Amino acid sequence: MDDDIAVSDAAKADPPAPSPRSNRGFWVVTGALVLGCMFMLVEIFANFGTKDTIAHAEHSLRAAQAAAELVHEADGSYAGADHTRLSVVEPTLSWLPATDASGALRTL
Repeated sequence: MDDDIAVSDAAKADPPAPSPRSNRGFWVVTGALVLGCMFMLVEIFANFGTKDTIAHAEHSLRAAQAAAELVHEADGSYAGADHTRLSVVEPTLSWLPATDASGALRTL
């Protein structure tokens, strides 16, 4: 029976060791995560003052809405809520005529 199957000495030896695996994929993923985190930190600190600006604008708009509501309650209409009347009702804001555009947060 040994004559039927001839096995070479190389086939009887241990199989070759697998080639060493590269860890390139690990470094690509790790590098992408680090860069993404750094980008997020830069964006957070670059836009840090934006939340204060938005909060200030929201406060001014709420004050303007409250002033207009007071005029509406007094007159029954918003027709009398022009810049002169609103400046009397809410003097902390600067009021412009309807034909002018506002360029500041406290100027409505």
